[in-house]
Amino acid sequence: MAHGGFGQKHRPQTTRRMASGGLTRRQWLTRAAGATAVVTAGGFPWVRRAHAATRTVSLFIGTTPDYANIYVARDKGFLEAEGLKLDIRLFPSGSAATDAYRSGKVEFVASGDIPAIRLWKAMGTKLIAPTSYDGFSPVFMVKSAIKGPEDLKGKTLATRIGSSGEFFVQLVRQKYDLPADAFKLINLEPPDMVAVLERGDIDGFFWFSPFEERSMQISGSKVRLFLRGGEVGYNNEVALSTRADLIQNEPDTIIRFLRGLIKGSDYAMSHKEETTDIVAAAIKLERKSAEVTQKMNFPVRFDERLYRYYYNVSKFLVAKKMVDQPVDFDSFFWTKGVGSVDPARVEKMAASY
Repeated sequence: MAHGGFGQKHRPQTTRRMASGGLTRRQWLTRAAGATAVVTAGGFPWVRRAHAATRTVSLFIGTTPDYANIYVARDKGFLEAEGLKLDIRLFPSGSAATDAYRSGKVEFVASGDIPAIRLWKAMGTKLIAPTSYDGFSPVFMVKSAIKGPEDLKGKTLATRIGSSGEFFVQLVRQKYDLPADAFKLINLEPPDMVAVLERGDIDGFFWFSPFEERSMQISGSKVRLFLRGGEVGYNNEVALSTRADLIQNEPDTIIRFLRGLIKGSDYAMSHKEETTDIVAAAIKLERKSAEVTQKMNFPVRFDERLYRYYYNVSKFLVAKKMVDQPVDFDSFFWTKGVGSVDPARVEKMAASY
């Protein structure tokens, strides 16, 4: 008689105990069948329990291609795999997105460096992930009659006041040793910059791709690209921020979002042609305009390069009295989320740079 066999005629199935777990044969079969049904229906049972209900989270962002890795994380299913459905709401700029973020209970907002710092000062948000950077997409467009820095004197130029474009403006002044009053700087939303330059009411603008292409399409030879951000040491730094109370109350939601974002970012870096297509479809760009994403970096990494850049931005904000004291980076950066996903992506920040 084979011990434990299922074919015994006289075995009392309601009382005979299985060797493992002290269950009757009938109980063991019932539980095994139930577990098999769960695995067959949707993967490992503990994964199903963890993400039984998909959580919808909202994100406010601008309309430029530098959010490419976020679209990749959404459209390639990396966030869905974490049990998250991402609802994206577009604004004319990251600055406008952060302004709107102050009034609601939205989970996430992505913007440039200065809007992220201003939001932290206003409502205690945390920068939880640096999502992209590049020196190619920041553009300084001018009328074609402006040939060099001397021609900028007395002109009227535009950017989005309160955005990271102001730091771009300052670095241009420094490069050419131009005083603060060398030209007039006015506030415009990005969609208006192209039209106002075409009308001749301004002489140029500081913003990001693909607005240089839109300007040249509309104005033709009347305008030209004066320089890109990298020529003056300026990067377009995109930051993902969230509320401090969300970190305290729902850290798991944030970490799952960051895990999906990191996978999307790595995918964007290794699949640049596909990323171009995803971005073009997501924000309805011509593919040629979306190809700027191939010049961008999507690191999701807290490292010396990032720290040094933000340290200089902080000094600029203090000098311009946009903040009353240097940024407290221990309060501003929340590195634990990224560090819990991949510790190698978080370096220690020095006291100064």
